[in-house]
Amino acid sequence: LLVLGGLFVAGIPAIASLLSSNSSMRSQDVNSGASAREILDQRYARGEIGRDEYQRTKQDLEQK
Repeated sequence: LLVLGGLFVAGIPAIASLLSSNSSMRSQDVNSGASAREILDQRYARGEIGRDEYQRTKQDLEQK
């Protein structure tokens, strides 16, 4: 039980770190002046979105 508690306490900072790094990546995309398509490509390459969402969003952007 003590081991599980330790894992829980150690896991909270790890999760917080992952969440903050994802948001900083997104803000870098926006601040870099990249086009919507470039941001989409980067998010797909990083594995943030799956193939279906990539294809669907790409089609939406091409229709505009």
